[in-house]
Amino acid sequence: MSWQHSYSLSLRLVQVHNIMFSSMNRRIRVNAIYSALVGLYWLCGISCSLIHASEHVWKARSDAVRAAIKHAWKGYKDFAYRDDDLRPITQTGERWLHARATVYDAMDTLYLAGLFDEFESVVHQISGGIMHSSPPTSIVYSIKTFEYHIRIVGGLLGAYTVSGRRELLLQATEAADCVLATFDTHTGLPRMY
Repeated sequence: MSWQHSYSLSLRLVQVHNIMFSSMNRRIRVNAIYSALVGLYWLCGISCSLIHASEHVWKARSDAVRAAIKHAWKGYKDFAYRDDDLRPITQTGERWLHARATVYDAMDTLYLAGLFDEFESVVHQISGGIMHSSPPTSIVYSIKTFEYHIRIVGGLLGAYTVSGRRELLLQATEAADCVLATFDTHTGLPRMY
C-alpha cells in the first residue's frame, strides 16, 4: 500500500469518525463502529470471510468475544484491581506505573463489548475521585511518561470517544496535567521518568 493510499484511507477514517460520533446514542454508536470496521476491510481491499458470515455466526462470535473480555476483566478485578497489570499465571498484580493502568486501558473495550455495567462502575470510580484520592503519580513516583500517556490519557480519551461522556475528557485533561513537569527541560522534550 503506498503512502498516498494510506493517507487517503486515514482521511476517510477521520471523516467516518467525525460523522459517527457527532450526536449518536450508545447503541447506534457501537453499530456505527462495526460498520466502519467492515468499511475499513473494504477500503483496504482485504477479502475476509468474516464479513460474509451469517447473522447467527456473527452473534456466536460476538458472544464468545464478549465472554472472553468479561472473563479477562473479572480476572483483573479479582486478582490485581489495585495494580497496573495482571500476571495471569501467578494470579498477582504488578504495580509499576502506580496508576491502575489496566482500568483506564480497558474502558473503551468494556464499552464496545457492551459491558455497560462494568464501564459505568469504572467511570463512577474515576469521576467520583475514588481513584484519585492520593497525590498524582508524577509527584509520588517516577513514571514512564510515554506509558502513562498511552495507557492513562489515551485510555480516557478512547473511552470519551466511544461513550461521549464529558467527565472522561475532564479526567484526561487532569491526567495529562499531572505529568506536565516532565516537559520542563532545557530542550522542551519530556524526561523519560
